[in-house]
Amino acid sequence: MKRLHSNRRQCSCLGLRNDAGVTLIELMIYMVLASVVMGAIYSMMITQTRAYADQRQITDAQETVSGAALLLTAELRQLSPSDGDLYFIAPESLAIRSVQSVAIVCAIDQVLRRFALWNLVGELEDFQKKADSAFIFSAGGAGQSDDKWEREEIKGFFKAAGPLGTCEWTVAQTPDTVVQLDKPMPGVVVGAPFRSFRAIQYGTFLDDGNWWLGRKTPGQAYEKLTGPLRSPAAGGIVFKYYDASGNVTAVAADVRVIEIIIRSQSTGRSRQASGLTERTDSIRTKVFLSG
Repeated sequence: MKRLHSNRRQCSCLGLRNDAGVTLIELMIYMVLASVVMGAIYSMMITQTRAYADQRQITDAQETVSGAALLLTAELRQLSPSDGDLYFIAPESLAIRSVQSVAIVCAIDQVLRRFALWNLVGELEDFQKKADSAFIFSAGGAGQSDDKWEREEIKGFFKAAGPLGTCEWTVAQTPDTVVQLDKPMPGVVVGAPFRSFRAIQYGTFLDDGNWWLGRKTPGQAYEKLTGPLRSPAAGGIVFKYYDASGNVTAVAADVRVIEIIIRSQSTGRSRQASGLTERTDSIRTKVFLSG
């Protein structure tokens, strides 16, 4: 009986030692497994980071071409080349008559060549600052044969005061501003529509190593709009001009369709099989002009 009791106690002690410890071999296996798991997690994180960076560059290039296309099509769609809205055309740039504001003539002082404007929408600057000119509809005589849009330079702005301090119609309203033109316009009456326009050139320019789509007024530097674009040698932006018959033309007054090709590149680089490189995108669209 004593021997059996001793055997049972010995077996119990052996069992406790096996449960309480970890052998060296088991520890090494755990470390190897942990290294494999950590390596897999790190590799997955690196892959996801690169994929995210690459997608960001792709999105950047896509947004550039779509933004440039929307801006240019909205600006060009309103042009009438037969009326002189295209100043010059070239494969990589063009200059246009760009409408900047609209309003209604609500009071007139022909002696001082001043016209009060109501419900002004848009930007209006004088000729010396940004080369703005005015189109005002002139009714002329009683018939319609002499009705036309007349163009004059804007020479300055004045606050509404004196006889031009209130609009000349039943409901008393204060003008938004008063413009002085270069010459009197006797055919203009109260209620005539007013538009201001500015000569704007669109093209590409180099800044800090990248090419950008920009616009400028005569004698000014380019204002950055969007980019980067591919270089001119790589066809960053291309304008093609067609007449009413669909033939390529170099005569601004004959243009009826403008084809725009835009090729962009991302601002940053992502890792590809060939190494670090920019992502690119392109778009081609046509604008049909009013005539």
